[in-house]
Amino acid sequence: MAKASGKPVLVVTTSGTAVAELYPAIIEAYQQRTPLIICTADRPPELIGTGANQTINQHNIFKNHIRWFRDLGLPSLSEIGLNHLQKIAARAYQISLSTDKGPVHSKFSFQKTS
Repeated sequence: MAKASGKPVLVVTTSGTAVAELYPAIIEAYQQRTPLIICTADRPPELIGTGANQTINQHNIFKNHIRWFRDLGLPSLSEIGLNHLQKIAARAYQISLSTDKGPVHSKFSFQKTS
């Protein structure tokens, strides 16, 4: 869709190895200058590196094949948090369409709920 339209397409995935499954498509998008906005879920920071289910080190995992990375940490439903998220989304969109088009990656951490 991104190749046909020339506009960014949003790709959303869960955490763990699902993130790694995106790598071939991200490499292709990088090489072909196709704008993608990658949004990955992640476990909370305190579980990274502990062997907990669905945790891999996602921090800038695609660093050699993206134009920009942002770790958004745990969500904040405050007005400030939502404004920050809106600014990050606009920046991701802008960078993916810049002169040097290509994929960008935003990582969202979440606490497990019961």
